[in-house]
Amino acid sequence: MRDLFMSYLDFKLSVDGISTYTERDYRHLFRLCLANVETLDRRSLPEVRQALSNGVKPITERGRLRYLRAFIKWLEDCGHIDEGLLKSPYLRLPKVKKQVGRVASRETILGALRASQPYFKAVILMAINTGAGPTDLSRLTVNNLDGEWLVCLGRRRRAAG
Repeated sequence: MRDLFMSYLDFKLSVDGISTYTERDYRHLFRLCLANVETLDRRSLPEVRQALSNGVKPITERGRLRYLRAFIKWLEDCGHIDEGLLKSPYLRLPKVKKQVGRVASRETILGALRASQPYFKAVILMAINTGAGPTDLSRLTVNNLDGEWLVCLGRRRRAAG
């Protein structure tokens, strides 16, 4: 199984150009649940699934299972295992609730606006009006802003001419 997995990783690196982090995750997956498996078949899937999901949150289990499913699909496509293994109930992806973003209360926003310097007030108002997150706002420069926001920041735009 190790030789097949290494061939799969070489394939993924050459075709998809996966990142070093993804490669590390694939190797971790192999150590977790495939290192002790002689052949991947319906009899070995319960053991593999147990090792895959042992003590992790559903979102992590789902990510690992996606990697495992991709590996099994490659094995099927190359003819190393019989087709139909992906239909096993042990390889179904668990349902995961979508995380809802944090919503600040009116009092929290007003308190932040009262306590802030003019520059930060503009940033807070921009976040509220545009829905931009902290990462997006931290990447903004004055050149990204239109005249209305420049006035909020206390800067005036030069007249074109």
